[in-house]
This record gives sequence, C-alpha cells and structure tokens, in this order.
Amino acid sequence: MFNYSTQRSNSAPTWQDRLKEIKFAREHLSKYEAMMTPYEREMRSQEIQDRIRTHYPTVYGGVKKAWEGWINEYKKATTHLAETKAKEYAKWDASKLGAEMQTFKALVDQKLSMRSDSIFGQEGGASERVKKLYEEYQKSGDPYKQRASSEVILGLSTEGLKRDDVIGIRLLGHEAEGNLTQLRNTEEIQEAEEAYIESAQELFKQRENLSEVATLMGESLDPVFGSGDISKLQKMVQLDRETGNINLYTLDDPEVTGIDWSQPLKPEPFGEA
Repeated sequence: MFNYSTQRSNSAPTWQDRLKEIKFAREHLSKYEAMMTPYEREMRSQEIQDRIRTHYPTVYGGVKKAWEGWINEYKKATTHLAETKAKEYAKWDASKLGAEMQTFKALVDQKLSMRSDSIFGQEGGASERVKKLYEEYQKSGDPYKQRASSEVILGLSTEGLKRDDVIGIRLLGHEAEGNLTQLRNTEEIQEAEEAYIESAQELFKQRENLSEVATLMGESLDPVFGSGDISKLQKMVQLDRETGNINLYTLDDPEVTGIDWSQPLKPEPFGEA
C-alpha cells in the first residue's frame, strides 16, 4: 500500500510521489547534515517542513483511502468466515442432534454407574467402558452420532470418579475435540479461515507502514499523546491483548480521539462560580 516506487508519467504527482519526495529529502539531510553549515541545515529542515505543509492534504487523503480499503478487506474476510460457519451450523437438524446427544448421554451415565466388577470385570474401569462406547459411535459412519458423542464427551463431568478414570475421560476429551474439529471444519471453512488470517496479517502489516508515514510527515507516534491525523488512522485498528480480538473503530470513536463525548462533564469541585 505504501510503496514509494512509482512509475514516471506525464500525469499529476500522486500522494506516493509526494511522500517519496519527503522521504528522499529527509534521507538527504540525514546523510549530509554533518557537512552542512548551521544555516544550510536550518534551510534544508525548513524546506522539508514547507513540503510537508504543502503536500500533507494530498498524502493524508491518499493514505486514508488506502487504509480504509485494507480495513474493508478485513471486514469482508471476517464476514465471509462467519457466513461460512453459519452455513455449516445450519445444515444440522437440531432436534435430531439433540436426540442423539440425549441417547448417548444416557448410555454414558449407565456405563459410569456400573460397578467395576460387573459382567465379570470384562469391561474394565468407568473410563474404559465410556471409551468403548464412544469408539462405537465414531465408527458408525453417522455424522449425527459422531458429533453427538463428541459433544457429550467434551461436556462430561468427572466429579466423583477415581483418579485413573478422571485421567482417562480427560484424554478421551482431547480425542473428541480433535474428532469434532475434523468433522465440522469443512474445506470451505478452512479456506475462509486462511483468507481471514491472511487479511488480518496484512492489516497489521499496513498498520506498521502507517508508522513510517507518520514519522515522515513529522507526527508523534506516542500511543497516548500522539494526536496527528495519520497517527489517529492507526488507532482505528487495535488488538485486545487479553482476548486477542481485533477491534475496529471510526475516527470519531473515543478510542481514537481520546475524548469520550458520551460522558457528562463533571461539575467544578466547589460548584459554579
């Protein structure tokens, strides 16, 4: 998005051209300022500031449009993934799945309540009995039985079971989680997830590029006190460190402006003058 290499043409300079001019001017000053007189350094710095003031509207407008384009691409990928998962969810008959889960849960409860020496001890401990039942359902070839058994195992309580059975049920839970993912994670969902991840990675890559643009245009990158217009564009995309969620905001949101207009102004501590 923020590629500085542009083809020469007879058309008017683009925002990339203007940004490239400022970039090269800064690099030139940095490279030769040690050999310049104080007056020359001051003149070159002033020239850069004049260019920034002159071309800021063009650069900002171009960057903003490109940035909003990447945000929209991410939104599209997010929506497509949600729609794909909803489509997979809708293909299941809820009543049929519920009936299968109820039946399997009743059989599991029966296996757990049996004495260890029942049927001459041939079925082993509680976890072994449940595992055999689960494997029967998984080998049935019926997707409703396969999903129902995995869902029940994942929600199965181990309270009151012996230590060995608790471990056995937990191991079976890991197996059920993998089977459930394999059953429900269709090729279409996998493709949508890959597209989503790629879009999210690209979004944050371009967000980093905004830092370079802001620096070139003389804006502060301070996460709290940075108030430049390009710096604010960065704040439209934020990562929640606790949940890992990507949050999107508009330029008018308090997360971007730093001002929450929804809250009433606090009265003066000693009342009105």
